[in-house]
Amino acid sequence: MNVRHELDSYISQARRRLQWALASQGAALLAGSLLLLTLLAAVGLRAFAFSDGVVLVARLLLLAAVLSVATFVFLRLRALRRDGGSMQLERALPAQGGRIATYLQESGKQPGKASVLLDLLAEDAQRIAEGEPIARAIPARRLWLPGALAALGVAGLVGALLQGGGLGEAAQRLWLGRLPPAASIAAAAG
Repeated sequence: MNVRHELDSYISQARRRLQWALASQGAALLAGSLLLLTLLAAVGLRAFAFSDGVVLVARLLLLAAVLSVATFVFLRLRALRRDGGSMQLERALPAQGGRIATYLQESGKQPGKASVLLDLLAEDAQRIAEGEPIARAIPARRLWLPGALAALGVAGLVGALLQGGGLGEAAQRLWLGRLPPAASIAAAAG
């Protein structure tokens, strides 16, 4: 395998790792915001006697949170795909000092042509890449830490739904559309 193929493989691994990090960040952001909004909505629902208007507003806020996180992830993924992700790769791999961005720009201009300068650039970038493995440049904690926070957020959300009392009843009303028994009786009484 020549130097350019090795560097392309290194860049591809870095790009994949950045995509995983972005996915775990998005999951953590989504789970955390849904949990926070659920808890705030539960307090509001209890204060306003499980009003349909409060439920509607809370559900709209939940939808807005989901759309905001989806937009955030979409824009970050699009930036990672733009120009081969050269700017994001350079931020993640600072030891390269612009070599990755230059390599991606120049290799995109000359598909199929073997440029001597491009080969020299690839050789230099690969030499630096050997001294800075992907696992050190983009550490695993950038992947698992947000993933663990996302799992905690989901666990908190499930816990809120399963909990008895006012908080659980309000969370169930918000997410499942069920009125708690006491509120059903009060709603039927008018």
